[in-house]
Amino acid sequence: MLSEHQCEGWLEGYLLTGRHGLFNSYEAFIRIVESMFSQHAKWLKVTLELPWRRKIASLNYLLASHVWQQDHNGFTHQDPGFLDHVINKKADIVRVYLPPDANCLLSTFDHCLRSRHYVNVVIAGKHPLPQWLTMDEAVVHCTQGLGITSLLAFVPASVAGIAFLSGGQSSELASARLNAINLNARSAAARAPWPLVFSFTRAIQEPALEIWRGQENRVSEAQHALAHQAL
Repeated sequence: MLSEHQCEGWLEGYLLTGRHGLFNSYEAFIRIVESMFSQHAKWLKVTLELPWRRKIASLNYLLASHVWQQDHNGFTHQDPGFLDHVINKKADIVRVYLPPDANCLLSTFDHCLRSRHYVNVVIAGKHPLPQWLTMDEAVVHCTQGLGITSLLAFVPASVAGIAFLSGGQSSELASARLNAINLNARSAAARAPWPLVFSFTRAIQEPALEIWRGQENRVSEAQHALAHQAL
């Protein structure tokens, strides 16, 4: 059935009968039912305020063909916008999962199918990828929700290189953390077997651009800020 609207409607009705299910689609194509998702999330929120309304099984989305890996049709298939739409909703209703390997995916979906009164969105590619964790390790990792992974323990020496980025942090924090990683990786005790690249660009430029804002009289001050961040 190549109708996302039809599949969404079927699943919502199926869940109301007390059963469990999932909706499998491509990450880009699922945007067709964004308004239906919003209405279901709103309905879940409102029914939490009704003591006589029992909780129902969660609405589960399993999305493949994600933005990070596409082949010949990336122009139509590379669109992660559904995640942005979902995470704007109430945190007590929606959950988003991006499991790093197959075992984490199994653990994650076991949790999703057992959960009630949520909208769970799981992003999982359909191409073969490295298996980082055993099943037992994956269960622990997913239960904790946060883990520390050693690149030296998991990433083969044959990998072409590893890039460290600076998004999602303040410019000062990003610069300090990237610099610490850089210094540690260059030490004799922790020399990496692969080339390392550090993206300082945003962290270095952001303060200067914020000061400059295209105004001629702020050029000197912006240049001083740029030099300070670079050092």
